[in-house]
Formats: sequence, C-alpha cells, structure tokens
Amino acid sequence: MQSPVLWTKVGLFTLVGVASVYPTLTFLRWQAELDGEDVPVQNLLGLSIPPRAAPRNGRLRSTVGLELGLLTLLPLLGSALHYGLG
Repeated sequence: MQSPVLWTKVGLFTLVGVASVYPTLTFLRWQAELDGEDVPVQNLLGLSIPPRAAPRNGRLRSTVGLELGLLTLLPLLGSALHYGLG
C-alpha cells in the first residue's frame, strides 16, 4: 500500500472519472434537446449535436482528449506494478 505507482494509478483513475462528468452531462443534455428535432447536425465524431451547441464543442473535445490521454497511462502503470517498479 506504500507504492507510489499504485497511488498514481488510483489518482489517474479518479481524475478520469471526474473528467468524464462534463461530457456525460453534455451528451445527456444534447439528447434531450434533439428529441424533438428531425434533422440533427453531424460533427466530425459522428455525434448528433444541436445546432446551437456547436460553438461549445471545443471544450468538450479538449475534455475527451484529456481523458483519452490519461487512460493510456493506466495500462503502463499496471505493467510497472506487475514488474515491481514501484
């Protein structure tokens, strides 16, 4: 329990979980807004977004990019733990 690699991995996992709240709430809000529309707007990811939400799309992409970047570190830290590097 005193391994810094273990606590780094736990901290990253928690950070990814907290960072995923904003995209999740945004997608749920978009779904509620799109329920009454016939033709949604498609963005580069293939997601349906309401037309008035398009200007806020940059923050969402940054948040999802941060999540993906942090997620790539989790298996590396797991391997470090397996081989006793922490």
